[in-house]
Order: sequence, then C-alpha cells, then structure tokens
Amino acid sequence: MLIQNAIISNMNMKITEAIFGNDHPSGNFDLGNGNSISYLHSDGNIIITIINPNTGSTTIVVPEFIAE
Repeated sequence: MLIQNAIISNMNMKITEAIFGNDHPSGNFDLGNGNSISYLHSDGNIIITIINPNTGSTTIVVPEFIAE
C-alpha cells in the first residue's frame, strides 16, 4: 500500500505541475481504461477536462491568475 500511495502521489504531482506550470500550453494524460485528463491554456483560462468512461466527462475552467 505504501508503494502504491507513493506512485499515486508522484503522478498527481506531475499532472498538477504540467497543468498549472507554464511549460506546455496543452496536454493529455491517459490514465488507462478510457480515463484521461486533458488541459488547455486559452484566453487567460486553464480548461481541464476529465473523462471517465463510466460517468462521462467533466470540464473545469480555472482563471490562469489563480494558478500563479
């Protein structure tokens, strides 16, 4: 369980850094089994889309200034 928690924590950190960092204007993370997280920096916002094949998709829009 400890190793699993460390892997999940590391993955969460990398996804968070990618989305809220300034290195890439967009990206996608394939989490397996049809699950994914994608993001796009556009017009002062970060648009985050979470796709779960069982429940559909959820889109969250966050102003970029909050991520700074």
